[in-house]
Amino acid sequence: MTKPVLTKPMVQQVINAVEVATNQLDPHALGAMMADDVVIELNINMLGQQQVVSPNKDEYIEVLSQAWTHFEGYQYQRTETDIDLHEDRAVVRAKVRESMVINGQKVAGTSSEEVEIRLVGGEPKITHVVGFSSL
Repeated sequence: MTKPVLTKPMVQQVINAVEVATNQLDPHALGAMMADDVVIELNINMLGQQQVVSPNKDEYIEVLSQAWTHFEGYQYQRTETDIDLHEDRAVVRAKVRESMVINGQKVAGTSSEEVEIRLVGGEPKITHVVGFSSL
């Protein structure tokens, strides 16, 4: 029996699904792309204040669920995507631009992210996320 292998099309499928879920403000669809034990590290610079948060998957989905209810006109665009395929994992590096209206005020930001994707139970899942955001 051959061992399942992570392929570039599988990785691209996860990336595309994340983009669709995010643009549709669907945190549960986003969560479906993540391993249950995903490690999330978010480095956020907001108005000169640096903050590092490391929520678990459930906390992250809950925060998104609450935050996204306050967004209007949300747009998420991934650019400069680079996929580095290894034997047992893929590392995806990308730049992301986000914009939204919150309480009538337009907010835009950029971030760079590095996402690790591995096969979990034969399915490609996000296992590690490191993001650097400025708003």
